[in-house]
Amino acid sequence: GNKRNLFDRMRMAIDANVHLRTLYPIDGRRVYVSGFSGGARVASMLGVCFAEMFSGTACFMGVNFYTDVTGEDGKTYGLNFIPDDEVVALAKRFCRYALVTSEKDFNLANTRAVLKQGFQQEGFANAQLFEVPVIGHQLPSADWLEKAVRYLDEGKR
Repeated sequence: GNKRNLFDRMRMAIDANVHLRTLYPIDGRRVYVSGFSGGARVASMLGVCFAEMFSGTACFMGVNFYTDVTGEDGKTYGLNFIPDDEVVALAKRFCRYALVTSEKDFNLANTRAVLKQGFQQEGFANAQLFEVPVIGHQLPSADWLEKAVRYLDEGKR
């Protein structure tokens, strides 16, 4: 949860990825990191900073980026992390990012700005916004997860 140290949350995701690869035959082209709200913000950082480990990222109702972006609400959402340039080059070319938000989510302006002024402006080849109607800051129905995973899977099967 959000009260847990950010670096512990990141470490657990990385450790799970490494450990599961020793136990099971994993298709590295289809290893995704995801989260909701604060967990989505953690996932967004991992998805860019560890592009060699996670080929896709699904962020539900929250996202961070490594440059400042300004939302349509006039707020500036400051950079949250500093990734390695070589890994970012991999992320831009090979990874996919599904940003799921809602018309009533308080993170809507931030998410739209990260897509346009972040991923698109910085040259990421594959980032897409999924805007769920009606709901607020909550998990959407399972069909939105399916849409996000379908997008992350494109060209990988």
